[in-house]
Amino acid sequence: MPQVIVKVTPEKFMHALNFARRTDTRVSASCSTEGSIMLKAGQEFHRTYPQTLAVTLSTRTGQHKRKVQEFHDRYCHYRLAMEGNTVRGGFCVLRGELMGLWNTQRGKGNWMLADALSLGADRLDHFDIPALNELYQRHGFREVLREPNHTAGQPDVIWRRLKEEN
Repeated sequence: MPQVIVKVTPEKFMHALNFARRTDTRVSASCSTEGSIMLKAGQEFHRTYPQTLAVTLSTRTGQHKRKVQEFHDRYCHYRLAMEGNTVRGGFCVLRGELMGLWNTQRGKGNWMLADALSLGADRLDHFDIPALNELYQRHGFREVLREPNHTAGQPDVIWRRLKEEN
């Protein structure tokens, strides 16, 4: 059965990413944590709506609900790759930053990255893993910064931006 990419709620995305990180060492070794993605999304929400205090992703009433929905429709896109009812992968694009790209089946990165690009992904960071380097370079991302991992013996962290077309 082929995979399809579906728009999901932040909660569903976070649950799926958490499960994948706990059950697949490749995902846990190469992917952002759900906590780091939630923190960035929350910070960006409050930068976008500074007058809104203490609004969570699960707010379900009134004006706050509309602001949360607008934020996720316009600025923060959560997607899961589904095969039937089984989650195989996912990613988040937050105002152009690609976060948490993962798939439990090899060979799906090109397809998922193309969808992330269609949602405006133009920058990302990742660990220095050869397969990830090849994937991102193939799609036009160039390295702009490299820093040593704060954990000794672990891969460097690489920041990439989409190459600008002239």
